[in-house]
Amino acid sequence: QEEIEFPFSCTAKIRYRQEEQNCLISPSNIDNDNQEHYIYFDKPQKAITPGQYIVFYKNNFLRNNTTRI
Repeated sequence: QEEIEFPFSCTAKIRYRQEEQNCLISPSNIDNDNQEHYIYFDKPQKAITPGQYIVFYKNNFLRNNTTRI
C-alpha cells in the first residue's frame, strides 16, 4: 500500500446510501504517533454518531475505512 501524504484530499461516505462527500484529511498534530486525524468536509454533515464508520475514496476506489470516535 502506498504512503499517504497529508493533507490528503478525497471523498468520504458516513452512510451506505449517502453520496460521496468531498473532504480533506489532516493529522491532528505534527508528532502524530497515535494516528489521529481531522476530517474537514466541504459541506456540513448531519447526525454523525460516535463509533460510526467513515469510508474514504480516491479516484472511485476504496482508500481506507475507520471508526469515527
